[in-house]
Amino acid sequence: MQKWIIRITLLSGAYVLPASACAQQLNSTDLTVAGIPYLADTAVARHALGAPLRADSTTWSYADLELTLEAGRVIRFWLRGPSRTTSRGLRVGDRKSRIALLYPHTCFESAELVQVCWRTDDFDSRGMVVQLKDGRIAGIIIGHAFDP
Repeated sequence: MQKWIIRITLLSGAYVLPASACAQQLNSTDLTVAGIPYLADTAVARHALGAPLRADSTTWSYADLELTLEAGRVIRFWLRGPSRTTSRGLRVGDRKSRIALLYPHTCFESAELVQVCWRTDDFDSRGMVVQLKDGRIAGIIIGHAFDP
């Protein structure tokens, strides 16, 4: 079995994690935000959220939410404010301790981020990265969260 290394790149820097440190903790419902599933086409996003405030070919921006698109499909959700939640109810502004209540089996934690993996038997870019600042959630990335 080939071992992979997962690299997370955020505004604050890059983190390298061994793939073996992760355990599958998410399901397809966890990769849904505002009624939009991971890999939904842009018509689904527009139906659920209306017209974006700002848009280009790869990014649609809404209040407290940014969608990353690839080939006309949503590959990443970035929750940037408290008006948006994960499918389990986590939101920007919550205390870090709330992550453990909703996602009890994280695969990486530091003072700056918490990572929840999709699977570990082979590399998978899907997952969730929770960005932290001063013990509170500053942002949540869901979907294509990791680069090989």
